[in-house]
Amino acid sequence: MQKLNSSLLTMVLARKGSKRLKNKNLRILNKLSLSEITIKFAIKLKKYSNIILSTNDKKIIELGKKYKVINPGLRPDYLSRDNSSSLKVIKYLVRWYHKKYKNKIKGIILLQPTSPYRSLKKIIKMIKIFNNNKCKINYVSVSNTKKKNNMYLNKKNFLKLPSKINKANCYINGNFYILNVEKINNNTIETIINSKTKGIMIKSKKMSLDIDTLENLKEARNYIS
Repeated sequence: MQKLNSSLLTMVLARKGSKRLKNKNLRILNKLSLSEITIKFAIKLKKYSNIILSTNDKKIIELGKKYKVINPGLRPDYLSRDNSSSLKVIKYLVRWYHKKYKNKIKGIILLQPTSPYRSLKKIIKMIKIFNNNKCKINYVSVSNTKKKNNMYLNKKNFLKLPSKINKANCYINGNFYILNVEKINNNTIETIINSKTKGIMIKSKKMSLDIDTLENLKEARNYIS
């Protein structure tokens, strides 16, 4: 097990079961499953953060053992349903981690296996900015869009709901989340986004890709050189 040397915790959330693309977190991309790709990326952040894996899939549990990341065992059923929110899973993991290791967590780096292409340099840069701001501001990756029912990025890069004056101009692409734990714990609504969340623009179509369908997976495979 890695040393608990940080107040940041990288979470890899890899739930078993998905309606649109069956077993999507174990789908293969360039000879590795999406879960393994994300775990290996998380390990590159070990200088800045400890790493925890959350899953209800025994195969993914074995991947966690292979790479020696922290694992609380199979995720409870009530947190593994289609309608189980990421917020509830995050809160559960924070409580478990604190009880187990007595290590206070100030920030969370959330990585989803369905976003297999990431910039290590960009995420490390955002971790440093997060720390420099005393972990008070959340940072979430976004991409451009003109579709309705998305988010609006204001002049200071804070995420807001669109209004009659300001139309939607971005959406959360799922590439990475860097979140303040105190705000997460105090959040009573089912969202991890709050008024102190900044959107970090990702212009690359490759890195904006969130695999949720077979078509998304085929697109991801097209980027393999």
